[in-house]
This record gives sequence, structure tokens and C-alpha cells, in this order.
Amino acid sequence: MSNTLYANTDSHQVATGGGGLQLTVAAGGTSQFNSGTAVPCKVVYMSGISTGRVHWSINASTNVSLGGFVPVGSDAVAAGTVGHLELPIDDVSKIWIFASLAASVNITYRY
Repeated sequence: MSNTLYANTDSHQVATGGGGLQLTVAAGGTSQFNSGTAVPCKVVYMSGISTGRVHWSINASTNVSLGGFVPVGSDAVAAGTVGHLELPIDDVSKIWIFASLAASVNITYRY
């Protein structure tokens, strides 16, 4: 399945399918979702569990001073904070994660 099938489609459409993935990142480590194997999608919802900062970037490895922040917390939604990051993207494997302390990052994707 080619990523171009999803490249210029509206990310606000109701999904016809999707799934979820979890990525575990060691302290001070950087990892790529799905080990670089393509998973076409329209949008990703991302949140993490960690006591440290978790950063994300697209198509390139990230570190402690680059990328955006992933909302973290064991129960972020119940605590009244931002529960997830919504990221319109055409392939899950384009997402790279850095964690200052050990972290788990969960995503739900739809296509």
C-alpha cells in the first residue's frame, strides 16, 4: 500500500479503518515508530507515559532540544490536561520519538 494513496486526503474525514501502536523508548534514546516500516494513515493521536520530557519529529531523529512535545502522564485526560496530540500525517513510520527518561508512547491512527 503506497503512502501516496493518502497524501492529499482530508484528515477530518471519518476513518474507514486504523489501529494502534506502542513505542517504548529508553532514557536518552531515540526511536522510530514501527521500526521504519510504512503504515499509511491520515491522522495520528499520540500520548505518552513518562516522568520526563518526550519529543517528537517528522522524518528525522530528534533529541532533547528539537521537536515538539508529546503530552505525557499516566492519566492526562482525567487530570484535565491535554490528553493527546493530533498529528495529520500520511505514514506512522515518519514519526521519531526522543525521551529524556524511559517512556512509552501510544498512538492511535486512522486511514
